[in-house]
Amino acid sequence: MKIIDDFLDVGSIINIEKTFFNRNVLWKFDKSTLKPGTFCTNKNSIDCHQFVHSVFIENQIVSNPGEYNLCLSILNELIDFKIKINRIKVNLNTNLTNYKKENHQPIHIDDTSENMNSLIYYINDSDGDTLFFDEKENVINRVSPKKGRAVLFNSNIKHAACNPIINDFRMIINFVFGESNE
Repeated sequence: MKIIDDFLDVGSIINIEKTFFNRNVLWKFDKSTLKPGTFCTNKNSIDCHQFVHSVFIENQIVSNPGEYNLCLSILNELIDFKIKINRIKVNLNTNLTNYKKENHQPIHIDDTSENMNSLIYYINDSDGDTLFFDEKENVINRVSPKKGRAVLFNSNIKHAACNPIINDFRMIINFVFGESNE
């Protein structure tokens, strides 16, 4: 796992924030953070709603090309090899009534393959850490949202987001990708 602070220039960080903090962004309301059967829960897990803005899914751009190119620019700053993108989406999590500091969303992996990577890019400063777990589901690391921060990790590592308690919302871009054979 690699945590990278301020790897983008200030202009890019502001541009990303302006792009996704825009009333023209189309958000899809998901009643659950994950598809049924793709996660596990423990005593602190709370599956809740989230808003999702898909950018790239199932080998196609599903947002406007400007958003896609902006997201690609984030990956290009970090990755120096040809990549095959599995998914790019923006998640917006909100403050929830009765949510406690020990709570988190369901524990999951982004992809079972050894050669896939995940990148979480934090669009805004917020509470609502990303937790990483070992095989016995003990927290082994936590990363706090900070505007311009990214965390890069193998997609088969168990992790979960926490909803914000102090702030109104937490917004991230989630990338799942691997090295291209081309």
